[in-house]
Amino acid sequence: HAVGATLNDLVEARAHLEPLMARLAAERLTDESAEALRHALAREQTALETEAPTVESPPLPADDAVNWWPALFHRIVAEMSGNRVMSLFGQSVVDIYVERISMVSAVDRRSQIHSAHEGVARAILAGQPQKAERLMRDHMDEVAASFSVRFPGLADEIIDWR
Repeated sequence: HAVGATLNDLVEARAHLEPLMARLAAERLTDESAEALRHALAREQTALETEAPTVESPPLPADDAVNWWPALFHRIVAEMSGNRVMSLFGQSVVDIYVERISMVSAVDRRSQIHSAHEGVARAILAGQPQKAERLMRDHMDEVAASFSVRFPGLADEIIDWR
């Protein structure tokens, strides 16, 4: 907040960080991280089948927001990068994004988001770093485009660090 970081800065940071973390996740895959990623995808599928989407949903409490299924996938990929500093940055950026933007913006794109996550996950699990990076970049490009279309007036809003 003190440096004047905007929501557009946040979206741009995700667009650069997350593809790199997906690539590293594919390069550094372990049995444990593969299981965590599979679990996140299964949780997404269950959420799609059981949770009714609503645009009017109030923001989730902070504890729930970080475990909200789209955020959980990105948090796990960040952890899988194997770089604790990048993971911390990546998870922080995702948490701020979810709290400020994503809870409303993703409601009608749930299936599309899950499909993108499945593609990235398949590439990571197959040990295909370049493909994982490209698919995550495509996903982040779509997130950025959706943000600019849905919230054109928010791009220059200063992030309120709560």
